Amino acid sequence: MDAWRVLLAEDEALMAQMTVDMLAELPVEVSVARNGREALEQAQATHPDLILLDAMMPELNGFEVAAALKANPTTHDIPIIFLTARVR
Repeated sequence: MDAWRVLLAEDEALMAQMTVDMLAELPVEVSVARNGREALEQAQATHPDLILLDAMMPELNGFEVAAALKANPTTHDIPIIFLTARVR
């Protein structure tokens, strides 16, 4: 099986590293975006198999990124899983 290409969009360095470490057990290639704008640019450029998207990020939040990706015919089919570390 070929490795899945996963884009992790996470602005918190510790959360990003923990997620990358967890995914290391699986046959995936992970790239990390540190803010919403970077996530959008990487997704459009690389068309990953899956996006793990933090809901709360600088520049563009996860919901804005998801809306832009779903509105774009070249990225609308990429599955997105939202992540958040915030507890209220």
